[in-house]
Amino acid sequence: MKVQYRGTSILRIASFVIVLLTSITDSKAQSTQIDTLKEQAFNTQYTDRERATAFIDLGYEYRAKNLDSGLIFMDKAAALLPDATYDTLHFEYDYTLGVLYRYKLNYEESQAMLNRCLVYAQKTSDNDKMARTYYALSITYLENLEYEKAIESTEKARTLFREESNTEKEISALNVWATVLKEISQFGDAEKLYLEAYAMAKDLGNISQIEPISNNLAGLYRLQKKFDLAVQYFNEALAINKANNNKIGIAILTGNLGNLYRAKREFPKAIEYLSQAITMNEELGISKLNIAHKAELGSALLYMGQKEEGLKLMIKSLNEAQKNKLEKEERKVLILLAKSTYDNELFKEAAYFNRLQLAKSKIDFDRLIKSKVNDLNSQYQKEEQDRKIELLRTQKELAESKLSRQRLLLFGGLSFLILSTIISLVIFRLYQRLKKQNVIIEKALREKEVLLKEIHHRVKNNLQIVMSLLNIQSRKVKDEKAVEALQEGRARVESMSLIHQTLYRKENLTGVNLQDYLNRLCQSVMNTYQLNKDRIRFESKIEPLILDVDSVIPLGLIINELLTNCIKHAFPNQKEGVIAIHVKEAKGGLQLEVADNGIGIPVKANEDGHDTFGLEMINTFKRKLQADVTIASSHGTQIKMLIRNYQKTDIPTEIVA
Repeated sequence: MKVQYRGTSILRIASFVIVLLTSITDSKAQSTQIDTLKEQAFNTQYTDRERATAFIDLGYEYRAKNLDSGLIFMDKAAALLPDATYDTLHFEYDYTLGVLYRYKLNYEESQAMLNRCLVYAQKTSDNDKMARTYYALSITYLENLEYEKAIESTEKARTLFREESNTEKEISALNVWATVLKEISQFGDAEKLYLEAYAMAKDLGNISQIEPISNNLAGLYRLQKKFDLAVQYFNEALAINKANNNKIGIAILTGNLGNLYRAKREFPKAIEYLSQAITMNEELGISKLNIAHKAELGSALLYMGQKEEGLKLMIKSLNEAQKNKLEKEERKVLILLAKSTYDNELFKEAAYFNRLQLAKSKIDFDRLIKSKVNDLNSQYQKEEQDRKIELLRTQKELAESKLSRQRLLLFGGLSFLILSTIISLVIFRLYQRLKKQNVIIEKALREKEVLLKEIHHRVKNNLQIVMSLLNIQSRKVKDEKAVEALQEGRARVESMSLIHQTLYRKENLTGVNLQDYLNRLCQSVMNTYQLNKDRIRFESKIEPLILDVDSVIPLGLIINELLTNCIKHAFPNQKEGVIAIHVKEAKGGLQLEVADNGIGIPVKANEDGHDTFGLEMINTFKRKLQADVTIASSHGTQIKMLIRNYQKTDIPTEIVA
């Protein structure tokens, strides 16, 4: 069973499968429109502006038809754009290029182009352009898993479309908004928005919008296991596609129904529909959809007793998803593999695919945290820049006022008294303004602190959810090594959770009291492994250093790993012992020592040991912290680290977490 898993790759989600708004189009009419655009684009009798417009329209038409050709058309449009000030034509170019970058899964460039469009639309107070841009951004954010930004953008798009009385576009925005909520498991709110959009589309008699909404609504009901409603809406969408002879839509809905029947455990029907969908997708050249369908078909075969054939098909599907770097499909296939093998008592395979799934979830979680931190840093830097600009402006005004006062003093006499009064008024106004600015700055700082606390709180909650999932998973897994791996994973997550749990409760949001944190970490490890205090004791001698979060997280994970190894290996057969932790600042860096009086280990064996996950993690953080590690085995095991790359915060101890 050969499965190639790229555990360290950061993969992007595929936009093709979301099917937010699958418009039903007349392919013959579309072909005629493309021919007309090509004739205008390549005919030099037209003006540069007219030809550029035609090339931009061609780029948009080719977004799903042939993405590379679409980008070539955009290059030709760029060569014809006027060098004058940014205008509507530049907006349409940036907007279309932003959409094409999204189809290319380059979300960073897509957002950059669309944000340029947004600046222009806001500057010109063009509500239609603002609404279109927010809508395009919402889809980009959704596909890049930036759900909060996606919700914010769809709300703004929906409001603007409503103000412009553009009901069709408002329906589209509602559909995207509901899809975001479905992705974050807010099923109740998602259903309300889907049904609102569905009712509006019914009132308009707009079949091209009823179809994708029905499809998405059916997918929501499938997740909620409301199978009868799901069948009803899938069949409605399928009937619309058949009436319009939309072969791509028919293939998609057939596959959706096949997967639904698999969820209903009607496996013969599932095999029939999924096989039809796979054949149709191959004929239409959209075999990318077959990655998920093959896994679903393999799962159905597995439940029907054809274990070898079904498992082989599912693993082939997983390899295709990894080869094509389709993260969403890879995640879906892994979940399906883990559940299907477990249900069919293939416990060894189930444990293996569960480990792959957990590793994938960690990558997604790390990316989410990184995104939140980057957003917070950007906001903080902007606030700092605005504050400095305002202070400089105030200082300049005060300096100019002082110069004016010096000149006015030359007039003497009555003029001196009058001008002194004027200057006093000016200074008083400046003082009032400065005081007002200080109030604004203090308010912004308080809001930033509240935001930081909220983020730490949410991170802590997310970590608690991960810990709960690991606990649940460990109770369902029978393989001892898998249970042990899940327990170790839970301990690692808890070591990070302790930091964020502490930070959101305190005044200071960046500094962590190392002494307090490590003592609580030791207590957490004891609770995790249910240690008897009379058998194994912890002794700690830790200086009350105040470190920033980026230094504490890797340090806490390393110490958690070392403590776990001591507990597991140092005291076999219920042997009693002591584990000591010493941390202090020494010449050249921060000195960490973890020692036990257990049975000891051969130094060479430890240095040449296997590449376990824990050792790999320690080596990774060792490089990050620029640390030297020495290991000794005399009357137990002593591990010392000299850490050079760490950051202290200058915060009084009494207000630090």
